[in-house]
Amino acid sequence: MKRYLTIFIIQILFIGCQTLNYSSKEEAFLNKATEVKILVYKKWSDRENADEYTFTGNDVKKILSFISRKSLGMAPKCGYTGEIDFLVNGKSLLEQNMFYNIDCNHVIFGIDNKTYCQYLTKEGLIFIGSLRK
Repeated sequence: MKRYLTIFIIQILFIGCQTLNYSSKEEAFLNKATEVKILVYKKWSDRENADEYTFTGNDVKKILSFISRKSLGMAPKCGYTGEIDFLVNGKSLLEQNMFYNIDCNHVIFGIDNKTYCQYLTKEGLIFIGSLRK
């Protein structure tokens, strides 16, 4: 898993995110999720010691609404404070985990061999911030 994380971060640093429109097509794809897991790192990029939260039902759509349609274009050069994963029957819908950083106000994730860098909404920042202790 660390190998894939390293490859993903290298891809973002050197290639960057594609300036793509996160649209209703991608949102509909993620909307198939029946469960969302959020990892909150206690230290930068420390997945091993992260707090894990699982959400189902209406919370899935609520969390999905936290992804803004506004693209960053390029990922800011800052570390990640956690991950969000959208799952169906325990299996991830994403090719690359969705990493977030509430301090830099964005998420990065992959669908259909495309990397998206999107802003988090104000509500998303507040919600994810409330999970940090």
